[in-house]
Amino acid sequence: MADGATSAGVMSDGVGAATNVNSWLEGVGCDVLGSDASRTILRGHDVPVTVTLMCGPSGSGKTTWAADLERAGAVRLSFDVELWRRGSRPLTATPELMRQVDAELRTRLVDLVRAGRDVVLDLTFATRAMRDEWRSLVLPLGVVPETVHLDVPRDELRRRLTTRTGSGADDVVLSPEQIERHLAEFEPPSADEGPLRVVRVDPLA
Repeated sequence: MADGATSAGVMSDGVGAATNVNSWLEGVGCDVLGSDASRTILRGHDVPVTVTLMCGPSGSGKTTWAADLERAGAVRLSFDVELWRRGSRPLTATPELMRQVDAELRTRLVDLVRAGRDVVLDLTFATRAMRDEWRSLVLPLGVVPETVHLDVPRDELRRRLTTRTGSGADDVVLSPEQIERHLAEFEPPSADEGPLRVVRVDPLA
């Protein structure tokens, strides 16, 4: 069972405003025709699809948010789910299996976008390098992904992670040492990466 971002108070900041998005796109060599709060149109493309990058440490509620988008019609892609189907976990999977799943998810993302499907990537996206890699897969297709960063207090993340039992694909158990390392290595996204929505979760609300 995934940890819920929507079970507590949330405040959403759309920091990827249209002018910032256009500046970012022009900076990476894209010819922008126009943009609004929901999508950006690149010259030569008018793709009526969205790609959402879920971003946040484990326990921040990414899967809960992604599941809402899935119910609205998006296709959810998840490392945890694909590894679970193969009887494995992120921390125990072999490098070969991780590469195989990674390649399959990248191919599925591109194929789904070409087929006109909305996609939500339910990954941690813990580093900017990883986020940039996945953005680059769909940018040539005319799609500018939005990053949704679930910003949860560290103490609340620790509480959620220490209560996990490993009962399902999205309920990955981490040791206390792994939790601290994971939190320390997480790189929050910034608006200069591209369209960004920051959702601040107040567990006391």
